[in-house]
Amino acid sequence: MTHDDVPTTSPITPSDNAWQGVLIEQSLASLELLAELSIVGTEKATLEGEEARGEFSFHRVEVENRNLSRVAALAVRDLLPTWYFHLVRDGVMHVFFKDRFFEAHRDDSKSFSEIRAYAIAVGIHADQLPLETLMIDPFA
Repeated sequence: MTHDDVPTTSPITPSDNAWQGVLIEQSLASLELLAELSIVGTEKATLEGEEARGEFSFHRVEVENRNLSRVAALAVRDLLPTWYFHLVRDGVMHVFFKDRFFEAHRDDSKSFSEIRAYAIAVGIHADQLPLETLMIDPFA
C-alpha cells in the first residue's frame, strides 16, 4: 500500500493526546501491563485466520505520554511470543513484541515493511498486521 492509498487524518480524537492502541489480554504472560493502561473499551472476537482458537479479549487502550516508557518496558517483558501490541499518536506508531519494539512514522513504508517481516518471522499471520490501517485508526 502506498501513502497515497492511506487517508492522512484519523477518525479517532485521542483524549488528552494519549497514545492509543489495542491489547489482547491473552497475549500477556502477566496482567501487570493492564494496570498501567486506561481501558476505554473491550470486545470479544476471534483472530483473523485463527478462528478455531476461540474468542479473545481485545482491549482498546490509551496511555499518557508520561507513562509510555513504563508501558514499553512491561510490554516487551510480558508479551508472549507470536503476539504484538501497538500504540499510535500523532503519526507515530510503536509496535511491541516479546523482547523487541519498533517505531514507525506515517510516511515511512520501509519501517512498516521491517515490522511486518519481523512479525511474520516470529509467527504472526500477515493478515493480522494491518499496520497502515492501525496508523489511521489505532482501534481498528
